[in-house]
Amino acid sequence: MKDRPSEGGRYTRDSDTRKITKVTIEAPAEEKPQAPAVQTARKGK
Repeated sequence: MKDRPSEGGRYTRDSDTRKITKVTIEAPAEEKPQAPAVQTARKGK
């Protein structure tokens, strides 16, 4: 049950590398210009 950490960190799955990365407030915008995984995760729910 560690999918949704209440510490403010979110886990996003990269469809490119198929890896689960931890997205934080200090995450570089250059690494992830687009975040379609976040919208799909919310829609899937």
